[in-house]
Amino acid sequence: MRYQIRGTPEFNNTVSDNISLGGIGFINDKFITPKTLIMLEINVLSRILRPVGKIAWASSLPRSDKYRIGTEFLEL
Repeated sequence: MRYQIRGTPEFNNTVSDNISLGGIGFINDKFITPKTLIMLEINVLSRILRPVGKIAWASSLPRSDKYRIGTEFLEL
């Protein structure tokens, strides 16, 4: 999947670790502050979904320099 923080020009690639009707979780190299709005591009069954989401929570992964990020879908 790819994401773009709303208001910035760059897209970042990452890997999702879970998805549901309400949101998506992913592992990321950078911390993203909760309540940040992001644009997503998710490849599911050869289709690209482009929901708008809000970061619900972020936590550091133990023994790693990465973060687990939880995102709530606002628009699909």
